[in-house]
Amino acid sequence: MKMDHSDLELDIEWTDDCQGKKDFDADVLSVSTRYWPRGGGFTIINPPGVPYETNADRSILPSAVSHISLCGEVIAEKYFEGDSEAEVKWSVEMWVKTQLVTITGLIMAQYKVIPDSERWASRQEKDET
Repeated sequence: MKMDHSDLELDIEWTDDCQGKKDFDADVLSVSTRYWPRGGGFTIINPPGVPYETNADRSILPSAVSHISLCGEVIAEKYFEGDSEAEVKWSVEMWVKTQLVTITGLIMAQYKVIPDSERWASRQEKDET
C-alpha cells in the first residue's frame, strides 16, 4: 500500500487541559482485534422471561481478526483460528508483538535511536576498558 504523505490527515486537534494548558495529541499507530467464540458468537437477547436464542454453529472454531493501522490506514492484518479461546488469544498476542517489534525497529532505525538496552551495554563495555 502506497501512502501519499503530503496529504496525511490525522484525527488531531488542540484540546484544553487545565490551568490554560493545551494538548495536541494523536494516536498514530493502533491495534484493533475482534474475537469470536466457538459457534461465531451470535446470540439474540430477548425481553425478560423469554429464553435467549442462538444460531451458533458449534463446528465454527474460535477465531479473531487483527489489524494494525498507521494514521488510520491498515498496514497489516491477519485472521486467526484455534481450538480454544486461549489458543486464539495467544496467537494474536504473539503476532501483534512481532509486528510491533518490526514497526518499532523500522522507526528507530529511521531516527537512529539506540534502544536503552544497547546504550546500557555500550556504557558497561566502556567502563570495563
